[in-house]
Amino acid sequence: MGQPGMDIPGTDMPSLDSPQPEPLPHSRHLLGQRLRQELRICSTALRRIKQARARRRKAEAMTNTREWQKARRARTRLLIEYGGLIVKAGIADLLEDDRASLLGGLYSLCDQLAEHADPPAEIVKLRWRRRGLRAFDEARASEEKAGNRTGGNPASV
Repeated sequence: MGQPGMDIPGTDMPSLDSPQPEPLPHSRHLLGQRLRQELRICSTALRRIKQARARRRKAEAMTNTREWQKARRARTRLLIEYGGLIVKAGIADLLEDDRASLLGGLYSLCDQLAEHADPPAEIVKLRWRRRGLRAFDEARASEEKAGNRTGGNPASV
C-alpha cells in the first residue's frame, strides 16, 4: 500500500501524521483567543502575499523598463534638439525668452501650414527646409574655419 503517515489515495482521509484541527473550545474566552491567533496568522500570510505580489510587479517592471527608458531618452533628446533650434534661430533672444509669445508664434506657424493659403503648405515647407539646410551648412563651414585657425587640423600647420 503506502508508507505510514501518507494520505490514502482516492479517499478524503488524512494521514495520521498530518496535524488535526483542534476541537473548538467550550468557553468564549478560549474561542476569542483562538480567533485572535488565527487572525494574526491570516494577517501575516496576507502581508507576505502582498509583498510577493509587489516583488513580482517590480520584476515585471524591470523587464519592461529598458524599452520605456529608451523611448523616454529618445523623446528627451528630441525636445532638447527642438529647444536648441529655437535658440540657434535667435527666436528666444528676439522674444526675450517670453514662452507665451514663442508658443503663440509656433501656433501661427501651424495655422499657416494648416490653412489652404497661397502658396500651398508643401511649398512653404520646402522653402523652410532649404533655408534651414543653408543655415546648417553655413554653421558647419564657420566651425571648420574656426577649427583650422586654432590649430584644430594638424595638416594645416
